[in-house]
Amino acid sequence: MSQIGNASVAAANRLIRNPHLAAGDAWDQSIALTTLSVSTADKVCAREAFIGLAEFGLIHGFPARPKPSTGWNGLYAIIGAHLLGVGNVSVAQRAMQAPTAEDLWRQVITPLGKGNISHNDQMTIVLALWIVGLI
Repeated sequence: MSQIGNASVAAANRLIRNPHLAAGDAWDQSIALTTLSVSTADKVCAREAFIGLAEFGLIHGFPARPKPSTGWNGLYAIIGAHLLGVGNVSVAQRAMQAPTAEDLWRQVITPLGKGNISHNDQMTIVLALWIVGLI
């Protein structure tokens, strides 16, 4: 799993252990412990994707926020999670059935008419959490 994927799993586990923690704070703490790379730690798209999944209640064991808000990156992640079939496949089967991040990205953005946008780890977050059964 990539550093971004590991950070997303660590951040989700932080939220599950402390549901009063803000999703952005959980992300910031986890990415800081996962990588020394400033460019990796500063990936806004990945951070926003994680926050979107958390605030809309898609991370198992973490309640949705009363007034969730998200930008495009959060929406992309939410759509990606639903395309994977949240909770429909056993954790044991997920790694074998997972599409690539790029393939999932195309499935998300093509119907939105945004086919020329590049993947920037939004689906890396979705896949990492889905494969381990956190979404």
